[in-house]
Amino acid sequence: MKTLSKLDTKNQIINTRPEIELLLSCLNPDINDAITERIKTLVKQNIDWQYLTQIADTHGVLSLMYSRFNSICPEAIPEPILNQWRKNFQAVAQRNLFLTGELVNLLKLLKQQNIVALPYKGPILATLIYKNVALRRFGDLDIIVQQKDIFAVRELLIAQGYQPKIEMTDAELVKYLNSKTEHTYDFIHNDKNVFLEIHWRIAPKYITPITANHLWEDLEPFSLAGTTINNLPLECWLPILCVHGSRHVWERLSWLCDIATLINKNPNINWQKVVQQADIWGVSGCYSWDCSCLMNYLELNYHRQFGSK
Repeated sequence: MKTLSKLDTKNQIINTRPEIELLLSCLNPDINDAITERIKTLVKQNIDWQYLTQIADTHGVLSLMYSRFNSICPEAIPEPILNQWRKNFQAVAQRNLFLTGELVNLLKLLKQQNIVALPYKGPILATLIYKNVALRRFGDLDIIVQQKDIFAVRELLIAQGYQPKIEMTDAELVKYLNSKTEHTYDFIHNDKNVFLEIHWRIAPKYITPITANHLWEDLEPFSLAGTTINNLPLECWLPILCVHGSRHVWERLSWLCDIATLINKNPNINWQKVVQQADIWGVSGCYSWDCSCLMNYLELNYHRQFGSK
């Protein structure tokens, strides 16, 4: 498998705003003494706190950034800003806990109907990567099932008060499920304000061939909110996260944080299995950089995007 040469950033002149360096420092998955001291130095500069808040919120990492600041130097943050971050953190945590409870309930109901289901992103990823469901913001729920179970899942969800986002006859749904451009069947629960995506693929067919059937052999038990559910091994999550980020052109820093933290907190990852899995799934193109090159590439482009503002 060919890999791109590592991006040379040594000679790159990057005009980095202190807010961006501060954000990236706080999001580093390995906060060592040097990074801690750098954060404490940066906060003494003329920081535009509203700008920092806006950027962190846009990229879905405000809760994570707040938790890092709160443990390193909360006294250095202007009190109104710190209060704003704290309220946001509490709101995200409350919403995430509610969605986690809803997800666990739906998974139990599916299991009772002998429907094998796999939670995707959202609560499972927050717990797996950060060990704290409050540190990764998510706005909806995602569940992967096999295509053959979609009709039964629809009946179960409607019985629970969910309604399809798009009403379809059975014939229309069959055509929809076989489309190369579709990969989720979406439902809404208006009373609970929950948006639910039922996947039979992780992305449209023209992006990746990965379907639920590719994942079912690797399912393993995992504890989520005190309930044992299905999960994927780390070696499967990494290619999938790369596919997801690549599909969305890495437009959110949170997706890079997920990958960086997953790698940092799990030094025993079987990299040979990761590469083999990506090749088997035909997604090695999304995984063609080694992880250090991916980090450098995305960090450089993030600096370029915001450095001149």
